[in-house]
Parts: sequence; structure tokens; C-alpha cells
Amino acid sequence: MGNCNGCCHEENPAVPVEVTAWHRDAKSEDEASPEAPVPTITIVPASPRADASPSKLSRLQNMDVLEVDKEILRGISLSASLHSGGKLWRKSPLDMPEQEREKLWTRSAPVENFDIFLSHTWLTPGRHKVVSLLFQSGWKFALCCWLLSIIIADILIIQDVLPMPFRTEVEMFCFKGEVHFFFWPMLAGFLGTWMGLLLSPYVNSLSKPKMCFLDVVSIHQTDQELMERGIYGLGGFLSVAKELRVLWSTPYLSRLWCVFELAAYRSANPNGKISLKPLFVERGMMGLMLGTYFAAFLFWLGLVFNISQGQAFSLLELLALTPVFVIVHFLRWNIREKFKLLSDLKDFDLEKAFCRTAFDRSFVHSAIVKWYGSKEAFMRYVRGPLREELMLQGATYVPFGYFMMLSSATFAASMNHVSAMMKAQATFECIASEFLGSALGFYVFWFLFMLKICLWLTEHFAMPWWRGRLVNWLQSFVLFLVFVALYTVGFITSRFAYRHSLSGALLWMSFSFICCTMSFCIPRCVNTLKRAVAGAL
Repeated sequence: MGNCNGCCHEENPAVPVEVTAWHRDAKSEDEASPEAPVPTITIVPASPRADASPSKLSRLQNMDVLEVDKEILRGISLSASLHSGGKLWRKSPLDMPEQEREKLWTRSAPVENFDIFLSHTWLTPGRHKVVSLLFQSGWKFALCCWLLSIIIADILIIQDVLPMPFRTEVEMFCFKGEVHFFFWPMLAGFLGTWMGLLLSPYVNSLSKPKMCFLDVVSIHQTDQELMERGIYGLGGFLSVAKELRVLWSTPYLSRLWCVFELAAYRSANPNGKISLKPLFVERGMMGLMLGTYFAAFLFWLGLVFNISQGQAFSLLELLALTPVFVIVHFLRWNIREKFKLLSDLKDFDLEKAFCRTAFDRSFVHSAIVKWYGSKEAFMRYVRGPLREELMLQGATYVPFGYFMMLSSATFAASMNHVSAMMKAQATFECIASEFLGSALGFYVFWFLFMLKICLWLTEHFAMPWWRGRLVNWLQSFVLFLVFVALYTVGFITSRFAYRHSLSGALLWMSFSFICCTMSFCIPRCVNTLKRAVAGAL
């Protein structure tokens, strides 16, 4: 909840108190720095009413930070928070007019507990969190929409509903002649995937909702008393959450309230689930998918240009791989956030975490000292056990489901040619050879193999070898050449195999499948072995 609305408003205690001593430096609260000394507060409570809700001062005095304020326990389903393209996430409450902020409270509903507590900082643009949550919760439905779109496109092609204006010559062991083609399967796959992602929150709403704590709707944004109760009742909200999902971005551990959420959750739920979801994973995924579709479009555009000009080769076909060069450079830049994450956990320093007010700083530090014994003990916990727990999740790696989505882009592009063969009424053996050798063998299995190699290279050579922007791009170009070499070898081999025989297509598909499987299994085995050795030591 870093930089949430509750960390920068005027505080009005709900319970009457008398502050008898307050010592601090000359700086104002709004200018308090991470290094500023924690003020000494002596509180003499007035006699509160028996039915009064806990205030921030009473929580600090009595250290009942994990007490649940059930009257304001409100949540929203994860799917509902992503409706309208994630509108709730895209703008910080600090940037909203008061009338709009007042309506946010009505978006949530009373709950008894939370399935997920969403922890994040508003310093990071909301669109990154929308992309991350859409992929996390909607990739399966997106794949279903992708498959359905391609099937519908192929049926419409066969039934002569969709036009096939372009022609090309095909020469295979069982077919030689002219076929008509167009990009319908690729366009259908592209639209199906992205429409599936955008519609997934509405489809997920039909099943049992996962109720979440989302600060912008679970904490009142205009009523000062309710806002205070919500902010300083965060510990209680965390204690009734089944999962703490950290939407990690680079500023996350620099915000004291985000650190508080980690500390409070583990203290209240020693065996609770902390899920680390770095935003750079889905951001990289989105860049890869868009770049892959763009490269495929350029390749087929080059094929059309060749046909119209009567050429066997055009510069545009060569330029079709240019987006891959940009993707490689983007991946190198994107993966550096992984190193930042590992560094932030390894070198975590509580004193450097920023907070807007001195009271909040005292509140959080006092709670951490109570839970962990000292601030130094908590820092050792974050640098050691918590870091190891989060890294064991493999949160910084791309999930296999995302790889399936990436390969769906190239598979959809390959179906342009398969559909053309079906339209030309080629024999089953010929269509099977094209499908197994090209669509599956090259555009799925070999593509995934190339992608794993590319991701490995961009991670291990993410940092520039030398200073200078030009040299940095040159480094990316060297890695790009490795991809081009793999692409060329696979393309020539697959083309030779499936055009000569069905058995050749099967043999090539088997080989590429083995390469693909090894590229996924070997790193996992190595990581498992490393963890076992580290645990033994």
C-alpha cells in the first residue's frame, strides 16, 4: 500500500487523547526523511467510550496492531477489480477528484476474511499491475479464445466465407500447384488472445469469487475517521488474509508501509502464503507477444510482396526479424529488475524505507520491534529466510502457461499456410506433413527452444559489457545473431523435412520436441540441485 492515500492526509484521532511530550527536529512531518530519528511520544489516554473503535494512538500505545476492525472489513473480487480494463488500478486515488474518490468505497462489500491481500505501491503505474493480474488470472481463458478463434477462421475459410486474395506456389512430395492464402488464422489468433484476456475478468466473475483487499476500495478515501481506522487497521486485515500477493516493482521495498505489510502478515500468519509476483514478468510477456505477432506479420507481408513483384526474396522478409532485435534489447533491460529484486532483498535496510509522517514511522517501527524483537532481527529475516522462501517459488521465472501463449502466436501464423493447403484440397498426408513438420515442429517446439535460449542469454548478458548506448545496442545485436542462426538452421531443416516425406516431418518434429523438452527440464534440474546443495551446506 506504499504511497497510498492514507499515508499523506491530515490525521484526526478517533479517541480523545492528550499528548504530553513530543520531541522531534525542526523539519515538518511532510519532509521527514528515512534517516530522521523516530519521535518520542508519551500518550495519556482519556477515558474512551466502551464502544469506541481502536484509533491509531490506542493501537500504538497498546500494540494491538493485529486487532481486526470487523466493522470496516471490506473487499472486492479480483475479477471485479479488473473490469473495464482495470479502471480501478489505472489511477492513484491521490489523482482523483473528491467526488470520484467518495464512490470508491461503494465498490467494495463487507467480508469476513480475504482470499488475497494485494500489496503494491502507487508509485508504479497502475497499467503494469493490470497487465500482470490479467495474465495471472486470465491466460487459460485467453488460450481457449485463441483456439476457438482459429477453428472458426479455418471453418470460414473452407466454407468460402472469408476471401483468400493472394496466391503462392507450393511444391511438396505429394502436392504441387498454386494455393490461395491470407492472414485470417493469424489475425483471428491475435484478436482471440487479447479479447480473451480483456474478457477473462467477466468470465471469472461467474465462478466463486476470490475476495481481495485492495486499498483504494477497502479503505475509505474521503471520510477521515474511516480512513484512519482502515490505514492503522491494516495489521488486522492482513491477519485474516489467506494469501499475501506482492505485486513487486522496483520502489516496493523502499516504501515503509509495504514493508509493514510483509512484516505484519508473516507475524500474524506464520504458515500463510506469501506470493511474489514481479511485474516485470508479465510486462516482458506482453512485449514478447506483441513483437512476435509483429514479426510474423512482416514475414507474411514480405511473402505477399514477393508474389506481387515476381521475386524469390525481398528485403522485407529479411527485415521481418528486426522486431526480434528490439525484443532482445527490451528483454535485457527488463530482466535487470530481477537483479534489483534480488539485491533489494539481500541488502534490505529498514532505515532506508520512506514514510511521509513521523507518526507512521514510529507506528511501523514499534510494531516490527514487538513482532521480531528488534529492527536488526527483522532485517536479518528479510535478507535470509524470507528471501529464500520467495526465491524457492521461482517467481522471477516465466510460467509454462505463458510460454504456451507465446507459442500460440507463431502457431497461428503457421496456420495461414496450413489453411491454404486445406483450401486447395491437398491430400491428408500432405496436410499432416505440413502441420507436423512446420506448425508443430518448427513454429511451436523449435520456437520454444529458441525462446528459452534467448531468455537465458538475455539474463546472463543483461548488464552492458562496456559503457555507452551504442555498445549496449551492439551487445544486443550479438545476441540477436545467435537467435538468427538458430532460426535459420531450424527453418531450413524443417522445410526440407516436411516437403520430402511425412516420415521426415515426424522425425524433425520428434527432434525439435526433444530439444524443447530439454531446454525446460535441464535448467529446472540444475536449480533443484543447487537448492539441495545449498540446503545441505
